[in-house]
Amino acid sequence: MTAGRAVLLGCVMTAGLLAAAEGGARLYAHATQTVLFPAWAVFDDELGYRLQPGAAVAAQDVRINRLGFRGEEVRQPIGRPLVVFVGDSCVYGDAASSEQATLPAQVAAALEERGRQVQSLNAGVSGYTSAQAARVFANRIVPLRPALAVLYVGWNDIDFAPGLMGPHHSAVVRWLSSVSARLETCSYAYSWLVWVARDTAGPDHLMYANHAPTTAMKERVVAQYQANLQRIVATARAHHVTLCLVTRPTPLHEGLTTSQVELLLPWRPLKGHWLTFLEWHAALNGIVRDAGQSQEVAVIDLERDLERLPEAQRLRLFADAEHPNDEGYRAIAQLMVEPLLSLLDERRASLR
Repeated sequence: MTAGRAVLLGCVMTAGLLAAAEGGARLYAHATQTVLFPAWAVFDDELGYRLQPGAAVAAQDVRINRLGFRGEEVRQPIGRPLVVFVGDSCVYGDAASSEQATLPAQVAAALEERGRQVQSLNAGVSGYTSAQAARVFANRIVPLRPALAVLYVGWNDIDFAPGLMGPHHSAVVRWLSSVSARLETCSYAYSWLVWVARDTAGPDHLMYANHAPTTAMKERVVAQYQANLQRIVATARAHHVTLCLVTRPTPLHEGLTTSQVELLLPWRPLKGHWLTFLEWHAALNGIVRDAGQSQEVAVIDLERDLERLPEAQRLRLFADAEHPNDEGYRAIAQLMVEPLLSLLDERRASLR
């Protein structure tokens, strides 16, 4: 066999193995109802990835509307102001049992109980950071001319701090990250490989020992989060969108036992970093509160509101350290109703 034929045969065999791996991954995902990136996400040059319009995941009661966000289509009937929730998996509803159990749906239902009908839009995307939320708000939410936007974001700024791409990474590393993102949104086999690698090794996660948090890392995260919030506030003000920021609640606190912490962080080897996780969490919530005062923006302090509850009750409201469960979303929605009603009333009065 000539060298050329050997190379050709090798290429054909490699392509065949890759095709078999991809086909096997798709069949296994379908049989086990495992939801991977390609089932609901597409690559995006600006955001890395976004939800795929028209996608549906029956096993999780997820449907993506034509705008590329979770939930029903936005029609904006006359007399119903559009209220948009921007953020990450806590807005998207990773731990919600259905679309009606997500925070945007729960808040809309709670407002309706108080006699105020609104059109809510769930613009949360699992895995998004404040930088992605700022881009979504400016480029995809502002054109919809919402009456009110609620920002609930920050966990991924902390969680994936070691792996977030930025100016401190070389051009080669940023290019490789872009290639990886493209592959992860189109290939089930590659998406599965990445999922397994993250689950077992966690190379880009704060909670793992091979990326012990540093002071420089924290300073970078805090500075980026603050800058992204300032961008969102400025964009809202420039386009006359009423903005409401919220602090992120968590059931974690220093007094919990090791077993309680492990229940709240089931997907992460702790490696001794969870107290640092709490420290960074407090720093980002502090930025939200500071923005409320310095920028004169409404803030709903969910963290402090939930801290007033008895510990046993607070623990029942969360599926893990970050995500509320159905009961938690109902409780949070009730805490948000009065402040949001006031903001909607103020906006309506200002437009008269």
